[in-house]
Amino acid sequence: GNTAAKLRAGQAVTVAYFGGGIHDAGGWRAAVGRWLKESYPQAKITLLDGSITDAVRGSGFSVYRFRHDVLEKRPDLVMIDFTSDDHQTPSLDIQRQYEGIFRQARRANPQLDLVLLHAFRAGMESAYRERLTPPAVTAIERVAAAYGVPSINMGLFAADLFAKGGWNGHTPNPALNELYASAVTDGLQTLLAAAPAGEHPLPKPLREDNLEAAGLLPITPAMLSGAWSELPPTHPDRQAQARHFETLWFTNQPGAKLTFTFTGSDASLYWLIGPDTGRIRVTVDGKDQGIKQQVDPWCYYQRLASIGLASGLPPGPHTVVVELLPEPPDRALPIAEAKRSNRYDPRAFEGVALRLGWIRTIGTP
Repeated sequence: GNTAAKLRAGQAVTVAYFGGGIHDAGGWRAAVGRWLKESYPQAKITLLDGSITDAVRGSGFSVYRFRHDVLEKRPDLVMIDFTSDDHQTPSLDIQRQYEGIFRQARRANPQLDLVLLHAFRAGMESAYRERLTPPAVTAIERVAAAYGVPSINMGLFAADLFAKGGWNGHTPNPALNELYASAVTDGLQTLLAAAPAGEHPLPKPLREDNLEAAGLLPITPAMLSGAWSELPPTHPDRQAQARHFETLWFTNQPGAKLTFTFTGSDASLYWLIGPDTGRIRVTVDGKDQGIKQQVDPWCYYQRLASIGLASGLPPGPHTVVVELLPEPPDRALPIAEAKRSNRYDPRAFEGVALRLGWIRTIGTP
């Protein structure tokens, strides 16, 4: 459509990949990028990496970051790849998440082209063996049909490779990368030749609870009380997440607080969790919501995560207070995993701290 017209005219084109971290920038994604540049040598093609790593891969997490990580960069084409990450997500949740992504895209730029990529995950083989679509694919396609978003099903071919023992059904290997690259380039070649140019319509919502209103709210100094510091751009934690965080606020002082007001139904923190992450007390509209913490075996290094603060609130403005508590959580699990992985540093587990990147909201900040 619009992307094809710009490619044929030799114009500048930005192609974004928006997906989880299993499919890294190498492998089949790199091969697809090379194919585009070789097929349209007269065009200036920029490849935008909108992927995310760690245990935050599904569309339900990424619908919040779509505007910041992708749409604000003004791409011409976005390849959306969350099917394998959403393979165990309930169908109704998938639909409200994908409809949120589609509606955000249409609002940002009606000429923006989207294409879905359906990758494989172990557990989908029985459906593909019967030449049926797995539940995640079916749920996504129901929304895609209403919004006119085409798709490329890589999973059908990968299922055969998995059945023959050619890979483990999770992390791509050379054989899978070659297969995926072929499927995506063949699909793009067909779509770029056939799709007409023009604006994509924004239909009425299929679900009133779709996540179009999911987004990120910046944390400002006015929201912070106690001893906080903004980590400099050269700090390793900041550098590691430069694509995702504009700022990263740090405190290791119990009693330090974050206080913010938003208009909407849900709020959560988009932060880093690691060996020294502390427990927090949450207050919403003056009511104590209890103590929250995030600890799992992989908290021996700093990684992306989110934690819910409030959900299902009535319409209107709401005030949320988050306070760092002095008592650390039980860190036995990450300590054991760190020792097993030969990455245990007892100093890393000392004290309590918070590293905050964004506030996530559903509604109008």
